[in-house]
Amino acid sequence: AAGLTCGGELEVHIEPFGGEGSRSEALRSALGQLASYGPTAPVALVRRVDAGGSGAVVVPDPANFRLGAAAGTAELLGLPGLADGDQAAAAAQLESVVRGVGTGLIRVDPGSCRTDTTSRGAPEPVTLLVESRLPAPRMLVCGANDFSAALLPAAKLLGYHVTLIDARPAFAAQARLTATADEVVMGWPHRYLAAEAAARRLDQRTVLCVLTHDPKFDLPLLEAALSLDLAFVGAIGSRRSHLQRVEDLLEAGVRPERIAQLHSPVGLDIGAVTPAEVAVSITAEIIAARSRSTACLPLRDTSGPIHQHAIRPHHAAEPAASLLAHQEIAWT
Repeated sequence: AAGLTCGGELEVHIEPFGGEGSRSEALRSALGQLASYGPTAPVALVRRVDAGGSGAVVVPDPANFRLGAAAGTAELLGLPGLADGDQAAAAAQLESVVRGVGTGLIRVDPGSCRTDTTSRGAPEPVTLLVESRLPAPRMLVCGANDFSAALLPAAKLLGYHVTLIDARPAFAAQARLTATADEVVMGWPHRYLAAEAAARRLDQRTVLCVLTHDPKFDLPLLEAALSLDLAFVGAIGSRRSHLQRVEDLLEAGVRPERIAQLHSPVGLDIGAVTPAEVAVSITAEIIAARSRSTACLPLRDTSGPIHQHAIRPHHAAEPAASLLAHQEIAWT
């Protein structure tokens, strides 16, 4: 009836709401707090649902959740008999799920140190149910050109709220860009980034893609971005451009360990050539970085030419102007 396919399983948790005791009281209190939030406000609810514990905590800022900084949440894990290593593992899982979107179940097996057991006699895991509601993650695309025109719809397909930033009005005002982006900002990208950071409108899910390929825009922007705790910072360009970029960032005082977080040249090594293919390469690396996949190598971890010159058919969807613009950017 639920429409599960491929042997899927569905778990249902039923808990009395009007009962007596600390467990019911904690749930009533948490649900009362939730009532004060609007229908689109970011919020998360964390509950203990195993038989051995109780507790329910409302998290008002899920995107920036830290276990140690959230009042009451640590007590859900700090139970007698739960070893330090188990607490650390549970904390890492909890922070990851709360900062995500949707519902997640976290189970931490406390081993033999717990006295409460299941019907089979094995120690019952500490089980946390997380329900998290967040706005769409943000992607900031800097540079109005053929690459951003291809990247914008690809990013929206992944669920990002996409902002295009370019200081050149003649470029940023193109209909093919304004019709696709959720927001278009005409201004210097590094100033916009600083203002958004100061207003706390960026979080650890925010992605920045620097496609301007112009040092006067790129360097101050990357210097500002690498000082923030963003999910992903990538920059387009050749390997020669990357080496010069690293040298300039070091001269500007950016620490080497921060520069190491820069995805440059951005994208996975899939042989992308056209702007549309480069957009696939970039979004693929963003997904791989988010999931910590190592199945494909990023371009920054490979050597040799970024674009392979294999003979390939041209398609009507690949205008000559786009190809020429791509080549000019790639090899200059």
